Amino acid sequence: MTTNVPSPESFADSFPETIPQIQGVPTYEALAEVKAILKNNAASVPTPLGGGAHGYLGLVLPNLAYYHISQHPFVRPPYPGPEATWPLGATGPQIAAAERVFVQHTRAWRECTNVEQALKKQLIACVDAIYLRAQRNRHTGFANVEVNTILQFLFDTYGKINPQELAANEERMKEQWDSNQPFETLIDQIEDAVELAEAGNQAFTLAQVLTTSYNLVYNTGLFFEDCKTWNRKPALTRTWENFKLHFLEAQQSLRLQQQTAQQAGFHGANQATVENQLIHEETATALANLATARQTEK
Repeated sequence: MTTNVPSPESFADSFPETIPQIQGVPTYEALAEVKAILKNNAASVPTPLGGGAHGYLGLVLPNLAYYHISQHPFVRPPYPGPEATWPLGATGPQIAAAERVFVQHTRAWRECTNVEQALKKQLIACVDAIYLRAQRNRHTGFANVEVNTILQFLFDTYGKINPQELAANEERMKEQWDSNQPFETLIDQIEDAVELAEAGNQAFTLAQVLTTSYNLVYNTGLFFEDCKTWNRKPALTRTWENFKLHFLEAQQSLRLQQQTAQQAGFHGANQATVENQLIHEETATALANLATARQTEK
């Protein structure tokens, strides 16, 4: 039996981004950049885990944050044991089936483990060892520490966010959105706030994220029908990812309607100009004819 799983080094080589070295004591800004790169690298490796749509992103994000995105929990595959097992007296087909299942479970466990080791290696390498000493076991090193645990430790210890910053972050999250700007600006406004709150151990719930975002869109006064359509969607489909897609499409439709109306107005104005010009010419001709007639009468 073989599992054919790439090594941690192979996964690391395949990642789209490398992490720059943090000079000295880590700061929130430096750690936020590290986290963004780790998320991108983790998500670049496909897996059916956690709903199958976000790669191994669940290795980097806290459980609640990942669930906001996928509506599925990310569960690491458990160690399947050293070898396949089957009941006493199992038939040949039963033994073969048990061995196939064992290979599948072993491959899933090993792949997840190797991806996490690759991510962990990137994270550990970018921070001076002294700032990770509290997470390192004298005998096993970082072998039994998950990558998101190390990352959260760094945020809690060196990128700590005080209550005033968290309050200001919540206010920024609720700032009025200018609908003349791309909808992506609202996405960034929300997601930046969500990320900072997570780093400060004050994560917003999915309900808070959706309620705030919905109110910002609704308050523009331009998307009433789209808001009604959103509210009619089944509760399980009202996710953050679906919210973004729904209102991104709504803004594109609104822009198309506005462009069509502007073009119609432009053509209408041109037509009115032509008609006015014709009326002016006809009036001038009539006045000229009248003047000629009067001259003739004299």
